[in-house]
Amino acid sequence: MTVVRSGTEADVPIAIRIWDEAARAHERDYVLPDRVEKAIGYALLPGSSLLIAEREKKIVGMIMVGQGRSNGGAGDPIVGLAHIGLIAVAPGFWSQGVGRSLVLAALSGAREAGFAEAQLWVRDDNIRACRLYESVGFRMTDDAMKNDLGKIMHRHVISL
Repeated sequence: MTVVRSGTEADVPIAIRIWDEAARAHERDYVLPDRVEKAIGYALLPGSSLLIAEREKKIVGMIMVGQGRSNGGAGDPIVGLAHIGLIAVAPGFWSQGVGRSLVLAALSGAREAGFAEAQLWVRDDNIRACRLYESVGFRMTDDAMKNDLGKIMHRHVISL
């Protein structure tokens, strides 16, 4: 059974390691070690919330929820918009419901925090993730950008 709990600063190194492992398993062309440093910075932003998924008291996944911002996250806060990011599940736990548990907990927390809508960005070629987000009610928008690896990502939104 997956348990989702609030993360602490002590969880950040383990959670980021899982994110890195998942990225390396998914992206065979992964060559940007500075992405881990970027992720740690995002995880420690004021107002960001880290959620941790555990199985038998072992951390197996993570997700971040924070304030949505304009300009691809670099601009001003957008009132009522939650941003979900850094979603990762340890490769040995893929397709076991861990990601779904994390996303549903993040949406619940965003709703309780008073957000009206949530967004996330996902690579078009990450079919497993796209199916998960669609199954919980996200819809893809026309907003697109390239990530650090030059891969096309689309913004997905859901009303809370």
